[in-house]
Amino acid sequence: MLQANPTDSSVISHYQQKLRLKNRNMTDRRQGPDFRLKFMNILMLVSWVVLLTSLITFEFARPEFIPGYAKYKEMELMFRTEWDLYLSNILFLELMICCFVSLTAIGINQTRLKRATDHRRFNQILAFIVSITACVYIWLEVLV
Repeated sequence: MLQANPTDSSVISHYQQKLRLKNRNMTDRRQGPDFRLKFMNILMLVSWVVLLTSLITFEFARPEFIPGYAKYKEMELMFRTEWDLYLSNILFLELMICCFVSLTAIGINQTRLKRATDHRRFNQILAFIVSITACVYIWLEVLV
């Protein structure tokens, strides 16, 4: 039984010719990111912007910190000790929007995953967990 010698030039040239024919007939059909990927990136950008604006709203909605000097001078009445209900409702709405947008992006990503090399996006899951946790806290501690 004859075996092909890997150093034999005829065998190497045969495979090189076969590879050239294969590459000549194949065209690269990839055109960059598709619409779903672009839409998912826009959704995550919107989600993080809404989450950051909710942090700013949280800063203004929460009770004010009473410094020790104000307690010493008995000026506690100058500071707000309760949550601002109007801003708390806006904060809750912002967090619900962030939950919905990030959950939508997670759903789009789940339908898009087809291969084992495709990856889940950690920032989608993180934005959803942070926003749902903050929603539960605002609902239980402030709005009820």
